[in-house]
Formats: sequence, C-alpha cells, structure tokens
Amino acid sequence: MKWIVERDALIAQTLAFVQSVTGMKDNVLQPEGTPVATTAAVEIVAVEVAAVEIELTQAPVPPPTHSSAATAGDR
Repeated sequence: MKWIVERDALIAQTLAFVQSVTGMKDNVLQPEGTPVATTAAVEIVAVEVAAVEIELTQAPVPPPTHSSAATAGDR
C-alpha cells in the first residue's frame, strides 16, 4: 500500500518542520524507520523605514443626519 508510505513520509516531514521551527527534537513521535528530510529556505529582505509627522487640526463636525428612528419619534 503506497499511500501508507506516502502518509508516513508526510508525517515525518511535518514533524521535522515543526521541530525546526520550535528548535525541539523529539524522537518519540517519529515513526520507526521513517527517513526524515528537512529543507530550510531563508530570505533576507532589506526594509526602509520612514516616519511622517502630521499636525492634526480639529475636523469639522458633520451636519446631523435624519434617521428614520429619530423622525418616527417626532410624529
């Protein structure tokens, strides 16, 4: 049954990934005789940071809106 072998390999790869992320090694959860292949890809990106200071002024107050609830009470 080929799917069982594929499933076990996927489980082993997933466990290896989790261990590489968490920095933990736990051989208890790894199935016997399952080969583990780990691949790590690292990308370093330069980021330019800019800060802008904006002086805030008081925004104009919008005119009141007429809602149906307010007009219903006025009748």
